[in-house]
Amino acid sequence: MNLDKVEYPVCFGKFGFIGGMVAACDIKKGECFIEVPESATISRKLILNSELRIILEKHPEIFDKHVETDMALVIYFIFERMKGESSKW
Repeated sequence: MNLDKVEYPVCFGKFGFIGGMVAACDIKKGECFIEVPESATISRKLILNSELRIILEKHPEIFDKHVETDMALVIYFIFERMKGESSKW
């Protein structure tokens, strides 16, 4: 992961409870300033290749990617949380 152009972590808010990052230098429009490997992301592709695939395919009306709330992502988070320590996340 490349974080050369940002400072992380930083805290914001009156009591410093809001975490985030801040630019460490000028960043031009369209310039890449952070790189995250795909293996460190949760994406629709990852979810569709998980154990949940059969459920998502069986109920496209619930898990359609055009629905306002991405229920596939919600269900994936719940599923991973239920795994406890055995979850990658």
